[in-house]
Amino acid sequence: MTTRDRLLDVASDLFAERGFDGVSVRDITRAAQANLGAVTYYFQSKQALFAEVVARELAPFVEAGRAIATRRTTPEAQLRAMLEFYALRVMHERPRLKVFFAECVAGGRRLPDCAAEAIFLRNRLFADVVRRGIREGAFRPVNAEDTAWMFFGMLSAYILFQPLMGAAARTRGYPPAFVKSVVDTAMSIFLDGVRPAKGKRTARR
Repeated sequence: MTTRDRLLDVASDLFAERGFDGVSVRDITRAAQANLGAVTYYFQSKQALFAEVVARELAPFVEAGRAIATRRTTPEAQLRAMLEFYALRVMHERPRLKVFFAECVAGGRRLPDCAAEAIFLRNRLFADVVRRGIREGAFRPVNAEDTAWMFFGMLSAYILFQPLMGAAARTRGYPPAFVKSVVDTAMSIFLDGVRPAKGKRTARR
């Protein structure tokens, strides 16, 4: 493994455990068994190293989003596939992403360009599916761009606020069955809302 790759791996672990501000360049180089100037040599700065870590974690989102958007299936199935990949990746497979996303938002200008680009691409692909669903009569007319923000926003609370609940839970993953139940609920609310179908009333408790 090259020194550069070792720095990326170590930085990814440390940022996930302690957050951006809790990790120094010295911490990273010591753990990677590299000299103190290695971060500057390979990445120019700690912030640039953090951006590289985030970019590496986000690459699968970009690839999956493009693949799902080209599937020959219904618009609803495409939206579910997008949400399932997003949810499983962040909440089960790579729970450290919860921390990285929270750190990006908390840091203001720390949000890497790669993260912003991935979010805009995700939303654009989603909006394209919504527009297709509107054309085909599967969805009612809505603002597709706003819908994308609201759709993924339903999971953002889990992703952004859960890491704040305590260090022990910062990188804890959720079981797949739990993630699926969250996706099912989000899809149900997104597609049908919480009102009963017309002509039906629910019993009060």
